[in-house]
Amino acid sequence: METDIAIVGAGFGGLGAAIALQRAGFTDFLVFDRGDEVGGTWRDNTYPGCACDVPSHLYSFSFALNPRWSNTFSSQPEIWDYLRDCVDSFGIRPKVLLRHEVLDARWDDKRQRWLLRTSGGDHTARVLICAAGPLSEPAVPDLPGIDDFAGTVFHSARWRHDHDLTGRRVAVIGTGASAVQFVPQIQPAVERLTLFQRSPAWIMPRRSRRISPVEQAAFRTVPGAQRAARAWLYLVREVMGLGFLHPTVNRLASRLSLRTLRRQVTDPTLRDKLTPRYAMGCKRVLISNDYWPSLTRDNVDVVTAGITRIVPDGLVTADGVHHRADTIILGTGFHVTDSPVVRLIHGRDGRSLDEAWTPSMHAYRGTTVAGFPNLFFLLGPNTGLGHTSVVLMIEAQLRLMLAALRHMRARGIQAIEPTAQAQRRWTQRVDRKMTGTVWQTGCSSWYLDATGRNTTIWPGFATGFRLRLRRFRPTDHRILPADTTPTNRNGSTPMRYDLAGRTLLITGAARGIGAQLARDAVARGAQVALVGLEGERLRQLSTDLDAHWYECDVTDQTALDEAVASTVDRFGGIDVVVANAGIANLGTVATGPVDALVRTVEVNLCGAIRTVSAALPHVTAARGHVLIISSAAAFAAMPGMAAYCASKAGVEQFANVLRLETRARGVTVGTAHPIWIDTDLVRDIRDDLASFRATLSRLPWPLSTVVPVEQCADALLRGIERRKRKVYVPRSLALVQALRPVVLSSFSDALISRFGGPTMVGEMEDEVRQLGRSFGRTSVGGRS
Repeated sequence: METDIAIVGAGFGGLGAAIALQRAGFTDFLVFDRGDEVGGTWRDNTYPGCACDVPSHLYSFSFALNPRWSNTFSSQPEIWDYLRDCVDSFGIRPKVLLRHEVLDARWDDKRQRWLLRTSGGDHTARVLICAAGPLSEPAVPDLPGIDDFAGTVFHSARWRHDHDLTGRRVAVIGTGASAVQFVPQIQPAVERLTLFQRSPAWIMPRRSRRISPVEQAAFRTVPGAQRAARAWLYLVREVMGLGFLHPTVNRLASRLSLRTLRRQVTDPTLRDKLTPRYAMGCKRVLISNDYWPSLTRDNVDVVTAGITRIVPDGLVTADGVHHRADTIILGTGFHVTDSPVVRLIHGRDGRSLDEAWTPSMHAYRGTTVAGFPNLFFLLGPNTGLGHTSVVLMIEAQLRLMLAALRHMRARGIQAIEPTAQAQRRWTQRVDRKMTGTVWQTGCSSWYLDATGRNTTIWPGFATGFRLRLRRFRPTDHRILPADTTPTNRNGSTPMRYDLAGRTLLITGAARGIGAQLARDAVARGAQVALVGLEGERLRQLSTDLDAHWYECDVTDQTALDEAVASTVDRFGGIDVVVANAGIANLGTVATGPVDALVRTVEVNLCGAIRTVSAALPHVTAARGHVLIISSAAAFAAMPGMAAYCASKAGVEQFANVLRLETRARGVTVGTAHPIWIDTDLVRDIRDDLASFRATLSRLPWPLSTVVPVEQCADALLRGIERRKRKVYVPRSLALVQALRPVVLSSFSDALISRFGGPTMVGEMEDEVRQLGRSFGRTSVGGRS
């Protein structure tokens, strides 16, 4: 079955994505979930006492406020009801495919689609939204002998309601958020409860209360009342974030926690076991009023020795003690930094997300991943929070996702992905922000991956994350043209080629046509790599345009290869290469230095060949465009410019052959034929040579036209956008080219005989010699 957008997971993230898409006009989507009902973690976690530790008014969608919350901190049944009500009230239930577990998702580069294999059948989608959630897959420890246990074993996230705990000897492994909630609920019913604790948790009082019917009525009827309450809670919770960013701030909270512990646990031995010895916030801070008191009851033992093995009738710890049990409940949390879902998603090169995230997870803005086109990951790396609601983070990601989809829709883009460089910059920024936070104080927690890096928590305020995701940045992404794009009748690629989000490599970019091309391309939404000889000019231009630059000579193949490699490293690929670097040598063949003539050919022709050859593999992968700057001199011989005319004629023929060789692979090739463009090169010639200036003034239109560089750059970019084979600047030069077989064979002779013949050539030779003595040069424009 074909759908435009596939959403994996029907929890807060997946349902929020579905509702947001529908409200934005993206109605062709499906939600896949392995369960029998929507709800995600709030459907699966039904253990006694299950509740949220974030205030109810914050733990809900901003576009679906619930005035009926019965408590300031909601319980699992109420949150589950809220999610189901959202599904029905927004009318998205027909879009939800339950009992459809996604078994594999692979990107097909040729079809530009995600291929999904599910337990309910196969599907294809243009966009994949992974909203499986970080708390969806229970983590079951590998305990020796657990298969030999004679009793019942289950995880808190898969609670066995058919297993009556009354009068049983229960072993609870783990003291995380789930155990803190269910232990007080089951303790009165069991005969014996043995709690195996690896490290104690910081616990704060649960400041919860019932919301009165009067308050509920006010939230329903008074405009803005609930939003005001939500805004106040948002502010208070943001202030609480200071303690995570600056650990010393949390000392007051830790003293409050220890005072509560002393009041609730009077036994000094037990209290010592329950006293944390790490900075508050390094692990998840829990909230409870009854957990510590429940551990003081006569039927409870707290064991801190490590478990060595499971035996049929209990557990044996490292101190050799045998703890009898007939039921084991695993409160061991979830696969957060190693979620199994990442092994099911495969990107452009066939690698799984798990492989791409080995040894550590990385994602651009926590949402998209280089190498995985059209994939949006909700609650991805570094999007968790320690102080407030993750629903705020989900909504920020949804806004970014919608902005990206609108951009793609408006410009007819089939597939995008973040560049590797943009993803790396984001990761480095997050890692820098992590420095000095409580998560860097040295304790071990599920926030950290196998390398010890915190890939889970956002090291800042929710407000900062939301601001950073407030708009979509096309320049941080690369566009992947579809292999299945229809071709024109002659087999070429269609004309329209949007530059937004594409990467252009431009040689000779320090000044003139190249610099103006870069400015205009960035204005069109492209990302640009500037290549040339004048490093300082390139650096300044790159700063102005937020572009990449690399100083090199186009006759140096090694340097060009490095320039291409650095561009790919920055942007992830190259869509368009513009071979623009060129110089002009003035002087006749008889008098011009041979080295200068050869240098002109090396730069103009060989430099273009080297540039295109270095970038061609990447342009081919992107099914992109090659533009080589030739000249009107390619088909009109000009006295005193033999090497220049020859090099430009060679460029023309090189492009013709290249076009034949690459057409079947989706690459289009164009040449540009400007005549006199108002750049430093033309100004130098005109200002230096009086004879040339006089000749130019006597040439017929359009051969005498001097075109502003801005007009030339605009014409070249429009040629790229339309994938044109030939671009003439000015356009009237096309007429001269069309008449070439008739008039150009005698054109040069006519020029010489009419405008001075040998006299003009002689004057040019004299002036070139004079320039050589004055300035030590015989070529103009060699600054590219």
